[in-house]
Amino acid sequence: MAATQISTKVNSEYAPLIKDLGVYASVKAIQDLLAEVHDYRPTIHATKEKLLSQVEFFVSSRMLPINRVREIISEYQFAGKISGCFGIPLEYRGFTKLQLEKLLCANRNINPFEYEMKPELTQKPSFIRAEWMSNTKLRLEFSITGKSYELEDDYQLRTIKPTNRVW
Repeated sequence: MAATQISTKVNSEYAPLIKDLGVYASVKAIQDLLAEVHDYRPTIHATKEKLLSQVEFFVSSRMLPINRVREIISEYQFAGKISGCFGIPLEYRGFTKLQLEKLLCANRNINPFEYEMKPELTQKPSFIRAEWMSNTKLRLEFSITGKSYELEDDYQLRTIKPTNRVW
């Protein structure tokens, strides 16, 4: 299938997902995704915008499952943003989803899966939220304080402690 046949921009219901794919995934990842389409060879030197247009076309024409696009987004969504990573592969440790939820909710007034906790900000990471990305992927979010500084506001000095999130 020639690339010129699919160069038309498609504005579909999938546009928000395609936009997320463009934000999070690399050109190589998008090329690999397009290579999954039967009888199609993606252009090597195409721009990211052109590749995204092709993905949108194939998804709209049902030649590429939208769930594959969602999988690629979830794989790359937090790439490069994770300062500290702690993982327990569920299939290796024997923890069930319910056991992990009980452990994370134990001794807390707030369910971290439903609400964001707001602990006192310190230089040590504090657990604030949890979210299941899939049945076996759990994302934990922590907050720490950045370097504090003073700011004059209405002739008053205020100490600012910036919040940094780590997931």
